[in-house]
Amino acid sequence: MHGLRGPVVQELVLDQRFRGHGYGRQLSLLLARALPLDDDQLLIGTIHSDNVTALQSALGAGRVDVGGEILIPL
Repeated sequence: MHGLRGPVVQELVLDQRFRGHGYGRQLSLLLARALPLDDDQLLIGTIHSDNVTALQSALGAGRVDVGGEILIPL
């Protein structure tokens, strides 16, 4: 098999009432621990560059920023 193997999580969204309490960080940790990943599988996520809170939450949960994206207008 070629390419990256693993589950795909499209989006995690917290209702406005539950934001700002650290739930996003805990949700990321619980999800990562609950997914049955083999040694050759990855859990990869993306965060919109304007979503600073989500980025801080992800980094606080132990995720690592391994790249970035630059959009250049044509």
